[in-house]
Amino acid sequence: MALDSERKGTLLALVVLGIGITPLQQPVAWARENPKLDVWFLFTTELVDNADLLPSSLLLTYHNLRLASVPVQDMVRDTPLAKLYTSNKWRSEHAWPVNQLSNMLRVVYVYRYGGIYSDSDMVCLRPLSLPHNALGFVSKGFVNNAFLSFDKGHAFLLALMRDMERNYKGAHKCDIKTVQDHVAPAGAINV
Repeated sequence: MALDSERKGTLLALVVLGIGITPLQQPVAWARENPKLDVWFLFTTELVDNADLLPSSLLLTYHNLRLASVPVQDMVRDTPLAKLYTSNKWRSEHAWPVNQLSNMLRVVYVYRYGGIYSDSDMVCLRPLSLPHNALGFVSKGFVNNAFLSFDKGHAFLLALMRDMERNYKGAHKCDIKTVQDHVAPAGAINV
């Protein structure tokens, strides 16, 4: 994969073990509404089904849209999540292992490359304008990684990966205070 790690304005959309074309609606909307962003749609499979020529057609239509296969083992290497990934604990201790893998990988990708991650069920309806170094919340005090916008190598994402590895219990909810305590003293983090 040739993701330019120094480039600003990158949006990452991830399909773990992605099959089918329906998820392409999300990155197409992001590409259409944000022509100055590089919109990467990442798959953990080696091949993208182009039998109906839809992926090829979309790539020709949206010049900022990129499709890429990503080597999962390589991506998690040298991160706090490497041990959890290779242990297969995420696969055996949860009814939805693909969701667990996706939860881990999105944090790894944004940590490694910087940029924006959005779940495939979020559709962009107008040009993107949002705060830098931001994330979503499940409820008060609990992090949700369905949307992430961070600089490459941000300390919060490193702390989040460490928390995921250390406290993984299947359906893991991450307490924001736990992560903040690893990033800045007394919760004085400005994400």
